[in-house]
Amino acid sequence: MQSQPNQQASNAVRERLLRSNPIAAIWRIAHVANYYVFPMFAEFDRSLGLTRSQFVSLLCLCHGGATSAQEIVVGSGLPKNSISRAVRELEARQLLTRSKSRKDLRSIDLEPTASGAQLLDHCLEFAAERQARALAALSEEERAQLDILMSKLCDHVPEWAEMRPMADIAAE
Repeated sequence: MQSQPNQQASNAVRERLLRSNPIAAIWRIAHVANYYVFPMFAEFDRSLGLTRSQFVSLLCLCHGGATSAQEIVVGSGLPKNSISRAVRELEARQLLTRSKSRKDLRSIDLEPTASGAQLLDHCLEFAAERQARALAALSEEERAQLDILMSKLCDHVPEWAEMRPMADIAAE
């Protein structure tokens, strides 16, 4: 347990980071996300041997029908190598299957098995309970506003997501 002065110093740093820095809005989103996802994925890995990339892959497959690994990469924003590894591992655990795409014979469709869907459902129960605790500070109206704002931010990710070299920004 931290001593009182150290706790106060930590809180002061936290407050400055969350409220008075040039990237405070995005920093707050990342702060909440970090506290939500890192412990959750650590628990999935510890309890179920399920990595973040595996979870995301199953989530995409269970909520989007037959999907290619490339579509998971684009939809999730996770690196291609992470998704490729996750797909191989999920297939080895018989949590997904591969088949030739009926839409594009050059592509491979991935689909969850019944066991994969069941595992995802178990994870989503845990994640939903965690989400409920995270959002408990908000009223129903605030949750609806948050949903609208987050949807708007997500819809505009393609407009800003490509990384520009720092030298280009400094030259402006």
